[in-house]
Amino acid sequence: MTEVMPATRVRRGLGTLLHDWPRFLRCVASRGGWVRMRNRADRLLFEPHGRGVQCDGDCTRRLHLCSVIPLTGRWLMRRALRQWPIRLAPSASSGGRASPSASPPVSFLIGHRGAARLPLLLLTLQSIAMQEGVDVECIVVEQDDEPLIRDCLPPWIRYIHTPLRQAASAYCRSWALNVAARAARGQVLILHDSDMLIPSRYAAEAWQLHLQGYEVMQLKRFIFYLDEASSQRVLAGAEPRCAAVENVVENMEGGASLAVSAAAYEAIGGMDDDFVGWGGEDNEFWDRCRTLKVWEYGYLPFVHLWHVSLAERRRDINPALSLLERKLSVSAHSRIQTLRDRGTGPDERDAFSRG
Repeated sequence: MTEVMPATRVRRGLGTLLHDWPRFLRCVASRGGWVRMRNRADRLLFEPHGRGVQCDGDCTRRLHLCSVIPLTGRWLMRRALRQWPIRLAPSASSGGRASPSASPPVSFLIGHRGAARLPLLLLTLQSIAMQEGVDVECIVVEQDDEPLIRDCLPPWIRYIHTPLRQAASAYCRSWALNVAARAARGQVLILHDSDMLIPSRYAAEAWQLHLQGYEVMQLKRFIFYLDEASSQRVLAGAEPRCAAVENVVENMEGGASLAVSAAAYEAIGGMDDDFVGWGGEDNEFWDRCRTLKVWEYGYLPFVHLWHVSLAERRRDINPALSLLERKLSVSAHSRIQTLRDRGTGPDERDAFSRG
């Protein structure tokens, strides 16, 4: 990698201040204005009633200003969380939420493996526990040889253990989510990562859009990635809005968290569990989601907790990303038919045991 000379870095910094700083100040000056922050080359499409924006193009990217001047990411997050607060239950281990009704409108689905990221999962559950405006359930599928986290989860969580198909096989997020989707009772499924804190109105907003006829609800505007030290402080009880931000990411599309009606999830074949290991499955699923009625005007902030990245993002090394390219060379409708023919019902591929 070619090293960037100090003079070049200075010029880039000055250019960023000249082009992006005035836009940033305008965006944080008013309530709700934070959603309009963008990179200078971005083109934003505004929802006619002002409920969110769509970033044109299908490329997930960072806000350049926040990468150059990290303090701006913190300011932007504080403005966003003032409008859409993230609330955390006092302790995931003590419950924090009553058991859901027999037919909750919304089901959160989370796949998990290993004890290393258990603290992140528990804090994520604390933010789900504080959802307001609609009844929710949360299903956690642990994909591992043994049920390691079952006794660590709060009592309102519905837990499923899926023993590995083969010893020491790689994690398959799609398989975990398909198992959770079959067990879910909600009309809306939220496919959610185990390291993502959410505003307390997230489920209610997704539900209201579903009632308006949308089958897929993509509500993320920005994901604020906390640095390691801030994540540790939040895990220890600090307010998320006071944390330092490492990066601000937009246009995540199907990644991190996505709401989809249970009927639509089944209609397009569920998640494709040919994807094993990191990456690809959410991009492929999103491409099939685009055949449905989609709300893709983001207006909610999400907060990502820091963890060691084990992912290899090079397509020539990561088989999942190479598989994605091959999958996307086939039309979405053809892939939907293939998955429907395969079926997502229980069979020898999907044996599981409930905790």
